Amino acid sequence: MLRKDIISRVQKFYDERNASYRKTLRKSLAKAGENEEIETIRKRINEIKAMSLTGAATKETDKEYATLEERFRSLVKGYLPTVNYECKKCKDTGKVGGKYCSCFLNRYSSELKKLSNLSSNATFRFEESDIASLPIDEQSKTKLSKLYAFFEDFANKYPNVKTQNVMISGTSGTGKTCLVSAIASRLLERNISVLYITAFELSEILIKIHLGAPIDYMSLLKDADALIIDDLGTEPIRNNVNLKYMQAIVDFRIANKKTMIITTNLTAEAMMEQYGERLTSRLLAKNVTKSIDMPKIENIRLKK
Repeated sequence: MLRKDIISRVQKFYDERNASYRKTLRKSLAKAGENEEIETIRKRINEIKAMSLTGAATKETDKEYATLEERFRSLVKGYLPTVNYECKKCKDTGKVGGKYCSCFLNRYSSELKKLSNLSSNATFRFEESDIASLPIDEQSKTKLSKLYAFFEDFANKYPNVKTQNVMISGTSGTGKTCLVSAIASRLLERNISVLYITAFELSEILIKIHLGAPIDYMSLLKDADALIIDDLGTEPIRNNVNLKYMQAIVDFRIANKKTMIITTNLTAEAMMEQYGERLTSRLLAKNVTKSIDMPKIENIRLKK
């Protein structure tokens, strides 16, 4: 549903732009109709067409028709507005040869990025990783390099991947946010819908849903191809309201095979205590979730 909504939103831009062109064209043609010569030629052209239908046309009228039509086009051309198309390839229709034009896909990507929430969070990319220069031991560098390679391959092949959900655990400053940010960036580059939010932001959204927010946040949380939640466990739990809606979101996404990528500082035991057995068992279910531990290193942020 989310993908269709975004396509409809982008298509609306092209529909409105072309409607504007057509309106300008109608005004120009109406003005051309006020030209006496154009109107006289138009009437005569219609008369000759009628003659052709009744078999009354002659070689002379056929020759006259060709001459008048050429003159008509020349006169009308002078009234046609100059159209400065934003995309000369598709002439602002959004399609070329029945396929979406590159300009349409670029707009689609921009809408995805707006919805992803990535711009307001981390914007790290795989290309920016420089694990070799990190102030950590060689064994940790090797493990971190393998993790980055695994997730870059995951993001490149998605949705044709074996893993549906991922739970990334580790203490603060071990690079969890950078990793999921890189995953989100790569998925967005491939025009895959992503919603990237912190656990605190999710908590705020769930409260808004509970209070009847006019924006359909629930559909966004359910329909994004990939939902990325950073720092699960740091958010406040308000009278179990969070748990109720989180359970509904998790159950829906698992049932509909939609990916969740979650980072947390919590151990499985701590997660069980904070979220209860039902939600935790769904989040950590081995048949749908791959649990990954970040290398046990000191806070990278403090070392830099």
